[in-house]
Amino acid sequence: MNSTDFGQQQHVLVTGGDGFWGRHVVRALAAHGAQDVFVPQRATYDLRQEADVARMVDDFPATLVIHLAATVGGIESKWPRDTLSFTVGRSLFRARSDRRSTP
Repeated sequence: MNSTDFGQQQHVLVTGGDGFWGRHVVRALAAHGAQDVFVPQRATYDLRQEADVARMVDDFPATLVIHLAATVGGIESKWPRDTLSFTVGRSLFRARSDRRSTP
């Protein structure tokens, strides 16, 4: 498989695709022939909410998920870590498991 085949075979979901790292990843995907890349917007999908993550997975059945979304607090932040990664990861797993068990 060459790099242009990649984009023709994948439906790529990039959380945080409009952020600092994400926009570079989205450009690189396009450069390698990715034709179906979805970048969810916070106004439509709040990835901290499990129901929104499940709806996102239903709306865009990805074959590849690149999870770059994060809540950034900075070095001086009182809460440098957020539950975002845990919520998205758990929710994606559940949504995918539910889809597999549906006839």
